[in-house]
Amino acid sequence: MKMSVNRGKYPALSLCLWAVFCLSLGLLLLSNLGFLRLVHSQKLAAVFLLAVSGYAASYLQIAHMKNTRKRVGRITGCLWLLFLIYLLILLDFTLADESLGRTLFRAFDWNEEAYSDFFTRKTNLIPFATIRLFVHAYRKGTLSLIPVAENLLGNLIAFMPFSFFLPCFFAGCGRRRRVFGIVLIISVIIEILQFLLMTGSPDIDDVFLNAAGAWLAGVILKNRGISRGLSKLTFGVWKERKQTV
Repeated sequence: MKMSVNRGKYPALSLCLWAVFCLSLGLLLLSNLGFLRLVHSQKLAAVFLLAVSGYAASYLQIAHMKNTRKRVGRITGCLWLLFLIYLLILLDFTLADESLGRTLFRAFDWNEEAYSDFFTRKTNLIPFATIRLFVHAYRKGTLSLIPVAENLLGNLIAFMPFSFFLPCFFAGCGRRRRVFGIVLIISVIIEILQFLLMTGSPDIDDVFLNAAGAWLAGVILKNRGISRGLSKLTFGVWKERKQTV
Protein backbone atom coordinates (compact mmCIF):
# COMPACT_ATOMS: atom_id res chain seq x y z
CA MET A 1 0.00 0.00 0.00
CA LYS A 2 1.51 3.29 -1.10
CA MET A 3 1.15 6.07 1.47
CA SER A 4 0.72 9.64 0.30
CA VAL A 5 -0.09 12.99 1.87
CA ASN A 6 -1.74 15.95 0.17
CA ARG A 7 0.84 18.72 0.33
CA GLY A 8 -1.86 21.38 -0.01
CA LYS A 9 -3.72 20.31 3.13
CA TYR A 10 -1.22 18.90 5.61
CA PRO A 11 0.65 22.11 6.65
CA ALA A 12 -2.37 23.58 8.48
CA LEU A 13 -3.07 20.31 10.27
CA SER A 14 0.61 19.92 11.09
CA LEU A 15 0.69 23.44 12.55
CA CYS A 16 -2.31 22.66 14.77
CA LEU A 17 -0.66 19.47 15.98
CA TRP A 18 2.58 21.30 16.79
CA ALA A 19 0.51 23.85 18.75
CA VAL A 20 -1.01 21.02 20.81
CA PHE A 21 2.48 19.58 21.31
CA CYS A 22 3.88 22.90 22.55
CA LEU A 23 0.88 23.51 24.80
CA SER A 24 1.20 20.04 26.37
CA LEU A 25 4.94 20.44 26.82
CA GLY A 26 4.45 23.89 28.37
CA LEU A 27 1.88 22.56 30.85
CA LEU A 28 4.22 19.77 31.91
CA LEU A 29 7.18 22.14 32.33
CA LEU A 30 5.11 24.62 34.37
CA SER A 31 3.88 21.75 36.52
CA ASN A 32 7.40 20.41 37.16
CA LEU A 33 8.71 23.91 37.94
CA GLY A 34 5.94 24.44 40.47
CA PHE A 35 4.11 27.25 38.66
CA LEU A 36 1.10 25.05 37.88
CA ARG A 37 -0.43 22.18 39.79
CA LEU A 38 -1.73 19.30 37.72
CA VAL A 39 -3.31 16.23 39.26
CA HIS A 40 -2.07 12.81 38.21
CA SER A 41 -4.77 12.25 35.56
CA GLN A 42 -4.16 15.69 34.03
CA LYS A 43 -0.42 15.01 33.73
CA LEU A 44 -1.12 11.69 32.05
CA ALA A 45 -3.49 13.39 29.59
CA ALA A 46 -0.83 16.03 28.82
CA VAL A 47 1.76 13.30 28.26
CA PHE A 48 -0.58 11.45 25.90
CA LEU A 49 -1.35 14.59 23.89
CA LEU A 50 2.36 15.45 23.80
CA ALA A 51 3.33 12.08 22.33
CA VAL A 52 0.46 11.75 19.85
CA SER A 53 0.50 15.33 18.55
CA GLY A 54 4.31 15.46 18.29
CA TYR A 55 4.58 12.22 16.37
CA ALA A 56 1.57 12.94 14.14
CA ALA A 57 2.94 16.39 13.22
CA SER A 58 6.35 14.90 12.40
CA TYR A 59 4.76 12.10 10.38
CA LEU A 60 2.80 14.56 8.24
CA GLN A 61 5.95 16.54 7.51
CA ILE A 62 8.02 13.46 6.68
CA ALA A 63 5.52 11.31 4.77
CA HIS A 64 5.80 13.22 1.48
CA MET A 65 9.58 12.75 1.23
CA LYS A 66 10.67 10.58 -1.70
CA ASN A 67 14.14 9.85 -0.33
CA THR A 68 13.58 6.70 1.73
CA ARG A 69 16.85 6.95 3.65
CA LYS A 70 16.18 10.55 4.65
CA ARG A 71 12.61 9.71 5.62
CA VAL A 72 13.71 6.81 7.82
CA GLY A 73 16.43 8.98 9.39
CA ARG A 74 13.95 11.72 10.24
CA ILE A 75 11.38 9.38 11.75
CA THR A 76 14.12 7.61 13.74
CA GLY A 77 15.18 10.96 15.16
CA CYS A 78 11.57 11.69 16.07
CA LEU A 79 11.29 8.32 17.83
CA TRP A 80 14.50 8.99 19.76
CA LEU A 81 13.10 12.34 20.90
CA LEU A 82 9.87 10.70 22.05
CA PHE A 83 11.89 8.01 23.85
CA LEU A 84 13.95 10.62 25.72
CA ILE A 85 10.79 12.53 26.67
CA TYR A 86 9.27 9.26 27.86
CA LEU A 87 12.34 8.51 30.01
CA LEU A 88 12.23 11.98 31.59
CA ILE A 89 8.52 11.64 32.33
CA LEU A 90 9.07 8.15 33.74
CA LEU A 91 11.77 9.45 36.08
CA ASP A 92 9.50 12.33 37.09
CA PHE A 93 6.58 10.00 37.92
CA THR A 94 8.76 7.49 39.81
CA LEU A 95 11.08 9.87 41.67
CA ALA A 96 9.82 13.46 41.79
CA ASP A 97 6.05 13.71 41.22
CA GLU A 98 4.66 15.55 44.27
CA SER A 99 1.07 14.60 43.37
CA LEU A 100 2.11 10.99 44.04
CA GLY A 101 3.84 11.88 47.31
CA ARG A 102 7.33 11.88 45.85
CA THR A 103 10.03 14.49 46.32
CA LEU A 104 13.80 14.47 45.94
CA PHE A 105 14.30 16.97 48.76
CA ARG A 106 13.98 14.30 51.47
CA ALA A 107 17.44 13.11 50.48
CA PHE A 108 18.85 16.22 52.18
CA ASP A 109 17.44 14.95 55.50
CA TRP A 110 19.76 11.97 55.40
CA ASN A 111 20.40 10.30 58.76
CA GLU A 112 20.22 6.78 60.13
CA GLU A 113 16.96 7.36 61.95
CA ALA A 114 15.25 8.79 58.85
CA TYR A 115 16.32 5.84 56.73
CA SER A 116 15.21 3.37 59.37
CA ASP A 117 11.80 5.01 59.55
CA PHE A 118 11.50 5.13 55.75
CA PHE A 119 12.44 1.45 55.45
CA THR A 120 9.88 0.46 58.10
CA ARG A 121 6.95 2.53 56.84
CA LYS A 122 7.48 2.83 53.08
CA THR A 123 9.52 -0.13 51.84
CA ASN A 124 8.18 -3.55 50.90
CA LEU A 125 10.47 -6.49 50.13
CA ILE A 126 7.82 -9.22 50.45
CA PRO A 127 6.70 -10.45 47.02
CA PHE A 128 3.00 -9.82 46.21
CA ALA A 129 2.31 -8.30 49.63
CA THR A 130 1.27 -4.93 48.21
CA ILE A 131 -0.78 -6.50 45.42
CA ARG A 132 -2.68 -8.61 47.95
CA LEU A 133 -3.15 -5.56 50.17
CA PHE A 134 -4.76 -3.54 47.38
CA VAL A 135 -6.95 -6.44 46.21
CA HIS A 136 -8.17 -7.22 49.75
CA ALA A 137 -8.83 -3.53 50.46
CA TYR A 138 -10.93 -3.26 47.30
CA ARG A 139 -12.89 -6.42 48.12
CA LYS A 140 -13.65 -5.17 51.63
CA GLY A 141 -14.73 -1.78 50.28
CA THR A 142 -12.08 0.19 52.18
CA LEU A 143 -10.45 1.30 48.92
CA SER A 144 -12.15 2.40 45.70
CA LEU A 145 -11.28 1.07 42.25
CA ILE A 146 -9.45 4.24 41.13
CA PRO A 147 -6.47 4.09 43.54
CA VAL A 148 -6.22 0.33 43.00
CA ALA A 149 -6.12 0.80 39.23
CA GLU A 150 -3.65 3.70 39.49
CA ASN A 151 -1.25 1.63 41.54
CA LEU A 152 -1.51 -1.81 39.95
CA LEU A 153 -2.39 -0.96 36.34
CA GLY A 154 -0.19 2.13 36.45
CA ASN A 155 2.88 0.05 37.31
CA LEU A 156 1.89 -2.53 34.71
CA ILE A 157 1.56 0.05 31.92
CA ALA A 158 4.41 2.41 32.87
CA PHE A 159 7.21 0.32 31.34
CA MET A 160 5.32 -1.03 28.33
CA PRO A 161 6.82 1.52 25.89
CA PHE A 162 10.24 -0.11 26.32
CA SER A 163 8.93 -3.08 24.33
CA PHE A 164 8.41 -0.77 21.37
CA PHE A 165 11.33 1.64 21.62
CA LEU A 166 14.18 -0.77 22.41
CA PRO A 167 13.67 -3.07 19.36
CA CYS A 168 13.40 0.03 17.14
CA PHE A 169 16.82 1.32 18.19
CA PHE A 170 18.83 -1.76 19.14
CA ALA A 171 19.06 -4.86 16.94
CA GLY A 172 19.87 -7.03 19.94
CA CYS A 173 16.54 -6.20 21.60
CA GLY A 174 14.38 -8.11 19.14
CA ARG A 175 13.65 -10.82 21.70
CA ARG A 176 11.06 -10.28 24.41
CA ARG A 177 13.24 -12.02 26.98
CA ARG A 178 15.99 -9.46 26.43
CA VAL A 179 13.60 -6.51 26.75
CA PHE A 180 12.13 -8.18 29.85
CA GLY A 181 15.60 -8.44 31.39
CA ILE A 182 16.47 -4.81 30.59
CA VAL A 183 13.19 -3.55 32.07
CA LEU A 184 13.74 -5.71 35.14
CA ILE A 185 17.16 -4.12 35.71
CA ILE A 186 15.88 -0.57 35.10
CA SER A 187 12.96 -1.12 37.46
CA VAL A 188 15.25 -2.44 40.20
CA ILE A 189 17.55 0.58 39.78
CA ILE A 190 14.59 2.97 40.12
CA GLU A 191 13.38 1.22 43.28
CA ILE A 192 16.92 1.44 44.72
CA LEU A 193 17.01 5.16 43.86
CA GLN A 194 13.67 5.62 45.59
CA PHE A 195 15.15 4.08 48.71
CA LEU A 196 18.43 6.03 48.58
CA LEU A 197 16.61 9.31 47.93
CA MET A 198 13.79 8.46 50.37
CA THR A 199 11.10 9.20 47.82
CA GLY A 200 8.01 7.22 46.89
CA SER A 201 7.58 3.68 48.18
CA PRO A 202 10.26 1.17 47.15
CA ASP A 203 8.36 -2.04 46.47
CA ILE A 204 9.36 -5.41 45.03
CA ASP A 205 5.84 -5.73 43.62
CA ASP A 206 6.46 -2.66 41.45
CA VAL A 207 9.37 -4.50 39.86
CA PHE A 208 7.17 -7.52 39.12
CA LEU A 209 4.42 -5.36 37.61
CA ASN A 210 6.85 -3.27 35.55
CA ALA A 211 8.53 -6.33 34.05
CA ALA A 212 5.19 -8.11 33.49
CA GLY A 213 3.90 -5.04 31.64
CA ALA A 214 6.92 -5.04 29.32
CA TRP A 215 6.43 -8.75 28.59
CA LEU A 216 2.70 -8.25 27.94
CA ALA A 217 3.44 -5.38 25.57
CA GLY A 218 5.87 -7.60 23.68
CA VAL A 219 3.15 -10.23 23.26
CA ILE A 220 0.69 -7.60 21.99
CA LEU A 221 3.20 -6.10 19.56
CA LYS A 222 3.92 -9.54 18.12
CA ASN A 223 0.41 -9.60 16.64
CA ARG A 224 0.81 -9.49 12.87
CA GLY A 225 -1.79 -6.76 12.32
CA ILE A 226 -0.42 -4.48 15.04
CA SER A 227 3.16 -5.09 13.91
CA ARG A 228 2.27 -4.32 10.29
CA GLY A 229 0.54 -1.10 11.34
CA LEU A 230 3.54 0.02 13.39
CA SER A 231 5.83 -0.75 10.48
CA LYS A 232 3.80 1.54 8.23
CA LEU A 233 3.60 4.30 10.84
CA THR A 234 7.37 4.22 11.33
CA PHE A 235 8.32 3.74 7.64
CA GLY A 236 9.84 0.36 8.44
CA VAL A 237 11.86 1.37 11.54
CA TRP A 238 9.66 -1.09 13.40
CA LYS A 239 9.81 -4.23 11.29
CA GLU A 240 6.86 -6.61 11.18
CA ARG A 241 6.99 -9.34 13.84
CA LYS A 242 10.24 -7.82 15.09
CA GLN A 243 9.92 -9.25 18.60
CA THR A 244 10.37 -12.97 19.16
CA VAL A 245 10.52 -15.00 22.34
